[in-house]
Amino acid sequence: MCPARSPSHRGSGEDGLLTSAEILEMDLQAELAILSACDTGRGRITGDGVVGLSRALITAGVPSVMVSLWAVNDNSTSVLMQRFYEFLASGELTKAQALRQAQLSLLYDEDTETRLAAIRAGAPLRLRTEIAGLAGYQQPYHWAPFVLMGDGS
Repeated sequence: MCPARSPSHRGSGEDGLLTSAEILEMDLQAELAILSACDTGRGRITGDGVVGLSRALITAGVPSVMVSLWAVNDNSTSVLMQRFYEFLASGELTKAQALRQAQLSLLYDEDTETRLAAIRAGAPLRLRTEIAGLAGYQQPYHWAPFVLMGDGS
């Protein structure tokens, strides 16, 4: 689970927290930002919609941002992120497709190579008819909190 705030950096004038205001002052040159900690997709609701880190990153020049919508498990998040990067590094999938396949690999309890082989073969997905019987990282709690915002290509 996500810890509380990290300790401040004494003497540096930095509190250790990255804020939307700080991000908006940056000129970022990244294709993708991943905020894999707890609740990173949450923000303040205003007349302009939800204002948070993801919106600030997109405004600062990052076209794609992955965030979590609730408190996440450290172990399953690590597995999901590793698989996401493996799918993305294959060069065969967009960012949105890589996230979806990483999530499906947890749901179906498959490793990256097995899932890639199924994609290449055009194999249809098996339908899940029972959520209650899922074990380990197959439960939606472990893979469903992550969403990709912005450009999914």
